[in-house]
Amino acid sequence: MEGYHRRIARAKLCLSQQNKERRLAWAKNHEHWSVQDWMQVIWTDKAAFYVGDFRGNVCVTRNPQEEYHEHCLVLKFQKLSHVMIWGAIVADWLGSLVVWEKSWGKITSKAYIKHCYEPLPER
Repeated sequence: MEGYHRRIARAKLCLSQQNKERRLAWAKNHEHWSVQDWMQVIWTDKAAFYVGDFRGNVCVTRNPQEEYHEHCLVLKFQKLSHVMIWGAIVADWLGSLVVWEKSWGKITSKAYIKHCYEPLPER
C-alpha cells in the first residue's frame, strides 16, 4: 500500500489514572521543599541488563521463500541471562552500584533492604 512502511511500535510508559493522580499529588506536596529537605532524600533505581540475547523486535523485509535464509534470521540463544544493577544517590553523594547476586533470590522488600539499603555507608 502506498505510504505504508513496516515500523516497530513506539513504547509508552503505562500509567493508570490513579498513578497519574498520585504522582501529581506527590509533586504538589513537595513543590515547596527547601534544598535542605531534598538533601535528605535517597534516590534509587534499578535496571536489568540482558546478556546473550536481543530483547527487542527486529523487522526484515523478505518474500515467503526467504523465511529461513541466513540474512532474514535473528540469532536465538538457549538460555537468557540477565544482571540486575541497583544504585543510589543522595545530594552530593553517589552510592556504589550493587549487582544483584542470584544466590540472594528474588528481589523482595526484605532482600532489597538487606542487600541494597543497609550496606549504604553513613554520610
